[in-house]
Amino acid sequence: MPKFSSALMVSIAIVVSVGAAQAQLFGPRPEPRTLGPNSMPENMDPAMCDQLASMPNAPMSAEACRSMMGMGKSMKEGANDPNARRAGDESMTCEQIIGEMQASGSPMVSQTTSTQARTAADASLALMEKQNAEAKAFMAQQMAVGIGAGALSMVPGGGIAASAIMAGQQAQAQNFAAKQQADAAPVRAQQSEAITAVTGEMSQSIQSNPRFARLSQLIADKNCPTPQDAGVRAR
Repeated sequence: MPKFSSALMVSIAIVVSVGAAQAQLFGPRPEPRTLGPNSMPENMDPAMCDQLASMPNAPMSAEACRSMMGMGKSMKEGANDPNARRAGDESMTCEQIIGEMQASGSPMVSQTTSTQARTAADASLALMEKQNAEAKAFMAQQMAVGIGAGALSMVPGGGIAASAIMAGQQAQAQNFAAKQQADAAPVRAQQSEAITAVTGEMSQSIQSNPRFARLSQLIADKNCPTPQDAGVRAR
């Protein structure tokens, strides 16, 4: 894997973290600190999204990745826009910052996109729970068979049979992994479409309301709790 793949993943994590919108659409996440727009790396290259999308079990499509980068760029530009700054910003308390964010109108997405995002999030959660349960059951089965094969290998003449069992287990594991990947493909596509829609609309809204990005940066600078009821309001 080329050396900048990890940088790309960090960039994506930062873009997600700067959006109070993500917390609103996809639910709260335990985060020790919210990273602001100005925490984003300067060298994010949209071409890296093609590399991300080519990875096995890619978390999102190249289009969704580029859309997230675009939203991150809009957030960074908005946070540094002189027109988004107000006298007394640095002395604002967390309560005041969040209060203004809640009252400001904030970046908004359409009701259709909001519903699309929620549906994708629910599908992703359901898939994760289903596949975790399947993996636990499969591992328990594999362990039981493995114990039996180990015991069989200790019996005179049982080594060949034990080897055949182990080979069969390896094939089963490969088939299981392929099935889980195939099951996840449509859900990941659904999630990528939702990410593209949400971040695309938010980018446009942030450009018309850079104050939201400035407030997001203040929240990060002061280590305020991420507001769960600000960021995205369906219109």
